[in-house]
Amino acid sequence: MATISLKAYISRVDTLLTVGNLDEVAHHCRHILVSYPKNLEASHMLGQALVQMGGNSSEAQAVLRGVLAITPDDAATHAALSEIHENSAQYLESIWHLERASEHATENRSYRERLRNLYRMQRGEGAELPEGLPGAVARRQIREGQRVQAIRTLKKALQGEPGRQDLRLLLARAQWDAEKRLDAAESALDVLEALPWCLHANRVVASLWLAELRPSDARPFLERIHDVDPYLSLRLASNSPPDEHTWTLTELDYRQIGQKQPTLRQSPSTPAPTTGGDSWQRREDGYPPDLTDGSLPDS
Repeated sequence: MATISLKAYISRVDTLLTVGNLDEVAHHCRHILVSYPKNLEASHMLGQALVQMGGNSSEAQAVLRGVLAITPDDAATHAALSEIHENSAQYLESIWHLERASEHATENRSYRERLRNLYRMQRGEGAELPEGLPGAVARRQIREGQRVQAIRTLKKALQGEPGRQDLRLLLARAQWDAEKRLDAAESALDVLEALPWCLHANRVVASLWLAELRPSDARPFLERIHDVDPYLSLRLASNSPPDEHTWTLTELDYRQIGQKQPTLRQSPSTPAPTTGGDSWQRREDGYPPDLTDGSLPDS
């Protein structure tokens, strides 16, 4: 098998996902995750491929929850989980995840239309979409330069929903942008107690220590970032773009296995992707307690 850089491999698989070669995407992602078991992009693409294939929903849920353990405000992942729950007639869970998707991707009209249909299905034809979801309000305030108001909005929301790590992560971002760096680090550390591999939370704390010229204190946070995005970790540590060939692996020859495995299956010898340690099975992550388990990143 040919050797390829991790970055080039991810880009190639993303193209396959775009054109709809879903089975091939899943095989390549699983292959990448053998060498880089917490890689965010490979896990994200695997989850999206599994959902689009309509295959093993338990496996898809496990992968997607792993992604949310790293990026709890990822709208596409919430939307994918919503689709799984809707297909299983778990409408309350589907609505919850689609509200999160709409909250963090306020410009996405398809999410709002899907949410409107789910509301009508559950609550009747006259049901209206919720207004004033705190994440959406805070994001609008941030866009308008009202960071202090956004911080207040998020703190108030977290008093009522302390398990919403997506809102706590947004709070850390707003505090960082408002030059409240210590407050941002404290919020990020709170996120990391529940979601140790949360990408942006680790980045906030690592960036603070690096700015203080204390690389040894930044190291454990950079190591977690490395697990999910090694290129970002090295760029933060060295303050320069890394060579894409710093991380390589052998490329899977899908042609050899495509005919042998026409049906997508999990190989017994291939571990399921683990993107967040055991954190994505915890109930402190902000998800409703009745959800069934299948078991921020800035570039």
